[in-house]
Parts: sequence; structure tokens; C-alpha cells
Amino acid sequence: MKNLAFTLLTLALVGCGSSVKPEQPNELPPVQTPPDPTPQPAVRTIIHRPLLSGSPQNLLLDVGFRDSGWGHFTTFFDSGSAMAQVTSRTLSLAPASVTAPVGVFKDPSGDDVKSRGMISVCSFLGGKGPFVARVWVSRSNAAGDPIDLEEDPLVFRAALTTGGYPEGKAYDLARKDQKTLGKRTWILFESRVDAELPSTAFFNLKLGRKGGGYMVTAPEVIAVSLLPPADSKMSLAFPVAARAVLPDEAAAIAAYIRQPHPLGLPKPTSTKVSID
Repeated sequence: MKNLAFTLLTLALVGCGSSVKPEQPNELPPVQTPPDPTPQPAVRTIIHRPLLSGSPQNLLLDVGFRDSGWGHFTTFFDSGSAMAQVTSRTLSLAPASVTAPVGVFKDPSGDDVKSRGMISVCSFLGGKGPFVARVWVSRSNAAGDPIDLEEDPLVFRAALTTGGYPEGKAYDLARKDQKTLGKRTWILFESRVDAELPSTAFFNLKLGRKGGGYMVTAPEVIAVSLLPPADSKMSLAFPVAARAVLPDEAAAIAAYIRQPHPLGLPKPTSTKVSID
């Protein structure tokens, strides 16, 4: 009995343990991880490019140097001695419009210093002035890389001409603006001709003999009288005085007229264009 009583007492003492819970060790506060920074949106620049390379009232039929014949550009080496081939490209970085083909003028036998000169001629129907003429031009070296187009009429000249030597008249286009797209700089040549032009006039591009090549785009001749009344920007072009037609310009016009003209437009009959 004593052993049984002792056992019961021991169990009672064990069952009556302390009600105080043991203290827990101090816990460190959770580490706050900063949120990932919000990525900033990339800065984008929207470039406005018109669908057309110029005015719908352009009097030139061939703005891409792709065809030949009356109303289209025809290119000659050295004052009409032989015809030159002009290739056409479409550039995403073009000064007038990405839809306007770019004419590439280059003497295949030239280098960076010397090349055969070229004149490209296109006819258009004249009439009462004023007219606005413009064209974008960039120069390249023999490898096709862009270089500066210096202000030298022996390197490049653009003009509207009427007839031949010596009675013909010419109106030079002046440098008006420039755009740098990528690594290439484009020069805008533009002038206003207030005089009345004969029924057939010519747009002349003269490329010099100092090597390299040229890219030309968006040639345009506009009779201001055909423009909508609200469009007054054309009148801001530089007015230009007439000069005499040069012999090489007249020779190129004469060679142009001698070419076959599939479009069947009339040839000038009252203007002398040949050199005696």
C-alpha cells in the first residue's frame, strides 16, 4: 500500500506542472525587400513624312528618274556626247518622302577626284509665271559614302532653261535648306522664276567632273497659279534673275530632243536648241 500511495503521489506532482510558458527567444524583424524600380518608357521621336514627295501640281512627269523620253529625265555624259545610265533607289531616310525614288548619278569610270561630267534634262510645259522649282541633292564618294556638297557650280548646278545657245535663258536654283538624315546631308535647291516660260521649258541638272557621285530626289516645277489659294508657301522661294544658257546645257537639250519620245508629246518648233 505504501508503494501504491507513493506512486500515486508522484503522478499527481508530475501532472501539476507549472502553467508558466517558457519565454521564446527574441525574433528579428523581417527584412523589407524594396520593390523593383519601374522601368521608364523609351523616349521615341515621331518623324513626319509626307506620302507624296511634293505637290500634286508638279509639272514634271518623271520624279523618280526611272523612265526616258519626252517629259522624263534623260542623262548625258559631257554635253550630250553619250547617254549615261541612272539607277533608282528607295531610301527610308529620304529628305522629301520615303515613297520618292532617289536617282543615283555616277560615272562608273570615275574616282574620288575625277569623273566625266553629266547633264540630266527633263522637259515640261511652261506658260505664265511665276514658277517654283526645287530638288534635293546629296553627294557621295566613289564608294557611295556621303560627303559634303560644296558650294561650287562646277560640282553641281540646277536650273530651268528655255531653248538653246545663245538666245536661251537659264534660271539657277539656289541653296535654300539642308537636312541631315543618318550620316548623309541633303541640300535643297530652290528658286522662284517670275518670268513667263515658253510652251516647252527644261529642268537641267548639271553634275561636275570632280569625282564621286550624287543622289537626287524630288525634282519639282510648279506653276504658282495652279496652286490652291490657301497654299502660299510656294511664294516664299527665292526669286532669281535670268542668265544666258551655257553651251553644254544647250548641247544636252539638243541631244535630248533628238531622242525618241514614246509619249508622243510635241517637240518645240519655235526655239533654236542646237549649236552651229
